[in-house]
Amino acid sequence: MDDQKKLYTDILELTKQQAKYIAEENLERVDRLIEKREALIIKLIENKHKIDKNNVEYNSIREEIIQLHNKNVEAYAKLRDQTKKELKKMRNKQHLNNAYQNAYGNTYEEGIFFDKRNH
Repeated sequence: MDDQKKLYTDILELTKQQAKYIAEENLERVDRLIEKREALIIKLIENKHKIDKNNVEYNSIREEIIQLHNKNVEAYAKLRDQTKKELKKMRNKQHLNNAYQNAYGNTYEEGIFFDKRNH
């Protein structure tokens, strides 16, 4: 397998793994895979003078990468939006809980009133 095909297949494999981890909502793994994928893409760009754009097999792999990447971006954006909504909901609940707490703290003092007037 030549270098170009290996880069394409490695990028495709990482993109498939990203889809899997996005579905599992494992964002740490997704971020690590993005870094690896980015490094491979940089290698591909550095060798752009060697890229064979007329090879049908390479074009097929590139198209698959692009389609899968677009699906991943869309799924990741949905997951991010969902996480933002959950975080906002948690902050609102926390704000409401704070509103019901005693404004003067949790200390209560009992007092006795002595009426010193003589009736």
